[in-house]
Amino acid sequence: MKREPAKRRSRVGGSRNPKSAFRRIRSRQCSRAAREARAAGSLGSLAATMAVLLETSKGDMVIDLHVDECPRTCKNFLKLCKIKYYNDVLFHTVTKDFVVQTGDPTGTGKGGDSVYGKLYGEQARFFEDEIRATLKHGAKGTVSMASGGGENRNASQFLITARADCDALDGKHTVFGVVAEGLDVLDAINEAYCDEKGRPWQNIRIKHTVVLDDPFEDPPGLAALVPDASPTFTRDPNDTRLEDDWTPDDGAAANVDPALIERQTREKEARNRAVVLEMIGDLPEADAKPPEESLFVCKLNPVTTDEDLEIIFSRFGRVVSCDVVRDHKTGDSLCFAFVTFETREAAETAYLKMDNVLIDDRRVRVDFSQSMHGLWRNFKRFGAKGGTAEDRNAADNARRGPAFGGRPGRDRGVDKTFRAGDGRSTLEIKGSAMGHIGGGGRAPASRPPEDRSASRDRDRDRDRDRDRDRDRDRDRKTRRDRSRSRDRGRDRDRDGDRGKEKKRRRDRSRDRELDRDRKKEKKHRRDRSRSRSRDESRRDRTRRDRSLSRDRDGGRRRDVPDPETGRDRGASGGDATRDADGVIRPSAGGLEVRKPGGLESSRAAPSRDAPPRRDEYDY
Repeated sequence: MKREPAKRRSRVGGSRNPKSAFRRIRSRQCSRAAREARAAGSLGSLAATMAVLLETSKGDMVIDLHVDECPRTCKNFLKLCKIKYYNDVLFHTVTKDFVVQTGDPTGTGKGGDSVYGKLYGEQARFFEDEIRATLKHGAKGTVSMASGGGENRNASQFLITARADCDALDGKHTVFGVVAEGLDVLDAINEAYCDEKGRPWQNIRIKHTVVLDDPFEDPPGLAALVPDASPTFTRDPNDTRLEDDWTPDDGAAANVDPALIERQTREKEARNRAVVLEMIGDLPEADAKPPEESLFVCKLNPVTTDEDLEIIFSRFGRVVSCDVVRDHKTGDSLCFAFVTFETREAAETAYLKMDNVLIDDRRVRVDFSQSMHGLWRNFKRFGAKGGTAEDRNAADNARRGPAFGGRPGRDRGVDKTFRAGDGRSTLEIKGSAMGHIGGGGRAPASRPPEDRSASRDRDRDRDRDRDRDRDRDRDRKTRRDRSRSRDRGRDRDRDGDRGKEKKRRRDRSRDRELDRDRKKEKKHRRDRSRSRSRDESRRDRTRRDRSLSRDRDGGRRRDVPDPETGRDRGASGGDATRDADGVIRPSAGGLEVRKPGGLESSRAAPSRDAPPRRDEYDY
């Protein structure tokens, strides 16, 4: 029973498929590992060898299955792959940086049957969960079943995590595998552009499935469901999405000349650049083009004048204007010029003949002008759409002499129109197109003598105006320098006052610090003096108390008479005696006791047992 599916599998994925070599190698590796595991009597090692190859629109992915932990789920997945149930199935939901979901043949996310439903009918469409505590959605590429709206409702849909740590899915979905190879393919699916519901705008499908090894026995009736070949893809006519094999060059690109495609591509790029230049303000409009009758001449000798160039270039056709660009302050030549012809053919002939020609000992370079100054003048005067015929005639009359209603001495230039890229005719004033830059145009050699005289008068007036402008600029610069000098002096005085104020603040702060130190020193001396006074007062009090204590003890001894002699024992010196009135009468060298007012008055002698009285005596 194991050999027959293997033969059918090799016939389906035979050498006709370009990936058959990889499949055979992978299948042999898994089969060898399976045989070794069966010989060892353990199927636990098959968990790392059971794998399925998914060929998608973005590439191939290899999914390793957890056969030991989730046998029912893995068996359902393997048998559905064997009967080619997942061929041409869409990745109908892509949640960026979370999960990608597939497995529904209807592409709606609401369909799909399990292999048990295919074998036993609608009542066996779903099967129970196999949620294991050891299997989590912790790694990127974890494969789990997408339950159909509740517990124990697993069918054919499954999801693959597009990032690590999808903890919200743990305990809700049965984890039965992991992507072992092809994480870059998973990233490509994750980056697909999707609508608001998560459906990719360009379809991504499972093109083919290959079971590399199947450890489970086929249930009865499964052989009838296994096709002899992969089913043919039939596109849904109601599906408006781009198919996975669509490219922008489909259809007519195969029959178009490559040179034409390249030219169209360049024109499109040039148009895009012109639109960008219009947006940033470098062009008046995207279809604007520089005049084709104007030439740009550079590397001129500084001594070359407008008349010289006009005479040289007039041999190719009528020269409308010839302007050597000059410095607006000094009037010196900047060594380049613009020459405008009446016709485009004359400009082309001059370009071919005059490039790298020696003029005034200088080899000049000639190219078609790219200046847009005339177009900008027209744009600023009449707007983006250009002027009308009346506007053009009014401008021409203003440029010409009094006979046309203009100012005297303005008879120069011809009527010219500029045709834009879209065919619209807009006004282009070429006669003085470059006059804002340099020395102004000279009259053509074919003009009458009176025109030459008017041109000289205009040149003289222009030189006088230039000198006046130069003097005005010099006076303005002198006044500006004086003003700057006054400002610098004022700033210097302000800086000096600011420095003095800083010095005063520093001195004031230093004085405050000195006063604070002086007050601290004075307080310290006062505290020391008070402490010294308290110490002296304490010592005086101590001496006084000791003296009073000695006097009290001595008075007691003197008040007691000697029983043998009748004298007071406390009398010092001579033989002091007490008379009948109790007054101590000292003998020679004895002690006479007196009160502050004089001698003691006559009174009775105090009792010996009575407590001593503290009287003030003079000794």
